[in-house]
Amino acid sequence: MIDGAWKQPVSEPVAPAVESSESAKPPRIAISPGEAVGVAAQNALKSGLVTLEFYEVPARTGEIEAIHQFRVANRRLRAAVELFASVIHGSRVNFLRRELHWLGATAGASRECDVTEELMRDPSLRLDRESLEYLAPIFEALSLMRREEHSKIDEMFSSKRYRTLMERLASAPIRKLSPTVVVSEMAPAMFRPIARSVVRAGAKLEPESPPELFHRLRIRIKRLRYAFEMNEELAGKRGRKTLKRLVELQDLLGHHHDAVVAIEWLRRFASTSNAPPPSLLAAGSLIQSLHRRQQKLAIRATKRWKKIDRADVIRDTLAEVARNGQLQEQTSTVNVA
Repeated sequence: MIDGAWKQPVSEPVAPAVESSESAKPPRIAISPGEAVGVAAQNALKSGLVTLEFYEVPARTGEIEAIHQFRVANRRLRAAVELFASVIHGSRVNFLRRELHWLGATAGASRECDVTEELMRDPSLRLDRESLEYLAPIFEALSLMRREEHSKIDEMFSSKRYRTLMERLASAPIRKLSPTVVVSEMAPAMFRPIARSVVRAGAKLEPESPPELFHRLRIRIKRLRYAFEMNEELAGKRGRKTLKRLVELQDLLGHHHDAVVAIEWLRRFASTSNAPPPSLLAAGSLIQSLHRRQQKLAIRATKRWKKIDRADVIRDTLAEVARNGQLQEQTSTVNVA
């Protein structure tokens, strides 16, 4: 194999990106404190639906960034479902939870191929030059898997199941609520179960905890983060500080999860592939390097979480949401009077 062969992308060329200006992109889901809760729930779901549809076409073509943004839009939509779970009709909540999970998992498999390849090309893993030269079969296997997973994405978009999900997002049944019940009034109660789930997920976190525990905390933090972002007016100054800390921790947990996924994939490759022994040895070296990275990230993420937990910033932010909600209600009352 020639010396520079490993540096060349083995993946299939990605279709050109669909051009769109930054201003043309759909806005994130945003919730107004003075909006009736039922109306806010419907608007949040419709806004999330618009964003999914926006990224559907470029994601179909295999555009990497579009697939990533489609997944992010799906996560934000799932966070909106959890935020308004007490407002949306129970059967529809269960349906949306199940189907949006399916959507994310289908799109996620292709994205994980890209992340795994990017990790394995990272110079910081410091494999010796001879080992690097034997990585071609590994990248070829990843490329094949990416094509297979992308075909599943295309099938997903073409399926009746996907169309049904889009239709039901556009017309979610809302529980009967007085139009005078606004977001600012119910916000504390809507935020509380999401915040509690974060605290419970991190309660027993230690550097040596299983990867599943780190991943669970990451998922719960995403939901809380997106809930705060949807309600910027209520979250306030303290909320913005908390949000920054949550984003930093989410990034650490994301890098940890990426390492875990890459290790699992390499282990499957090593146990099922007919690659030559030198390639299997290179895979083993990568696994060791990634495992060391995973351990370091586990230590950093645990320390960061414990610092957040001890500072009670999540509880304080919930208290601020409640105070800002009360101020919003008082202001509305004065204006009406």
